[in-house]
Amino acid sequence: MGDVRVGHEELIRFVTAVFSATGMTTSDAETFAEVLVWANERGIDSHGVVRIPGYLKEIDQGKFNPRAQPLLRQLLPADVMPNGSRNADTPRSSFWPACRSWPITAPK
Repeated sequence: MGDVRVGHEELIRFVTAVFSATGMTTSDAETFAEVLVWANERGIDSHGVVRIPGYLKEIDQGKFNPRAQPLLRQLLPADVMPNGSRNADTPRSSFWPACRSWPITAPK
C-alpha cells in the first residue's frame, strides 16, 4: 500500500469534524486541527493527525474534556494559576490573553 495524500484544506475539515463531533466548539476544533495538520506538514508526524485515536480514547475515558473552558485562579495580587480543566491544551492558548487582561492590583 502506497502513501495516501490528502490536501491541507480537506484534512483540516476532516479533523475539525472529528473533534466537533465530540462536543468541542467549532472554533476550538479548527484550532486543534490546524495544529495537528501543521505538525504533519512539517514532518513531525508523531505530533500530527496520527494522535487522533489517542485523543478520542482519552475523551472516552474522561481524561480529556473537549468542552472544558480554562479557569484562572488568583493566588496573589500579581499571580494567577491557570487550570486547563482537562482541556485540549492547544486551543486554550486563550489563557495568555486572559492572563494579560487579568486586573493586577498593587498591595496597599
